[in-house]
Amino acid sequence: MSEDAKSKGRDPLFVNSLERGLKVLFAFDHGYPKLKLSQITEITGLGKSATQRFVHTWRKLGYLEQDPQSKEYSLSPRVLGVAFNYMRSDQLVSAAMSHLVETRRTHRETINLGRRVDTDMIFIVRLPGRQMTVPSSVIGDQMPMYCTTSGRAILAMLPEQEARKVIDDSDLKELTPSTITDPDELMAKVRQAREDGFSIAVEEGHPGLITIGAAIQDYLGNPIAAVNFALETKDWNADDVREQFGPVIVQVARSISESIGYFAAFRDA
Repeated sequence: MSEDAKSKGRDPLFVNSLERGLKVLFAFDHGYPKLKLSQITEITGLGKSATQRFVHTWRKLGYLEQDPQSKEYSLSPRVLGVAFNYMRSDQLVSAAMSHLVETRRTHRETINLGRRVDTDMIFIVRLPGRQMTVPSSVIGDQMPMYCTTSGRAILAMLPEQEARKVIDDSDLKELTPSTITDPDELMAKVRQAREDGFSIAVEEGHPGLITIGAAIQDYLGNPIAAVNFALETKDWNADDVREQFGPVIVQVARSISESIGYFAAFRDA
């Protein structure tokens, strides 16, 4: 049993049935927009009876829809209400948006804003470039920190041992043929990002994309999020991206950090 599972078992306030019910909604995170009841049961690991009750409840509440012909279930637009409330209330999103829009307008390339959640990055804002033809991150997309420039930029601002622990705790697998999964090689990339002030990766998260990212710091200097450009390999190479977008992404990250209260001069005094 994992330490996390043990801590839940000892927590008298933890509602296990709520966790089990949420597994049903997250079953649709496995690349299947529509699922039969039997498929939801298999993905969640819940019993058939429990799955049926949870599915029925979510449908009654309006968070699941059922196709009358195929009898398959899918998420309903109502689930976006939770995301909307988050986007409307998050200080980082409101502080960052003007900087992201201006950067996108000036450089005409896709720019993303992502937050760290455990060992992953969740992308909460995406402004696509006008010429983007390769699929990349969309709002709500979740990717491992180890293979994203946003994640590595954050790791670069953590103490060495803490950054290594994130990598060791990650499920290191190849998302593309270019994904780096060797822990020592990943730590070398993190150290390089620490030296440069930004991280760069070629086709590690998505085929056909070069990404370059820098971390955003809160008022205490903690890396809480990151911003990155996504550019197509048919138009750019790593050296040109480093030279032309390295200073830009660092400045965007710094501007957003200052918008939420981070001031390096004050902290360094």
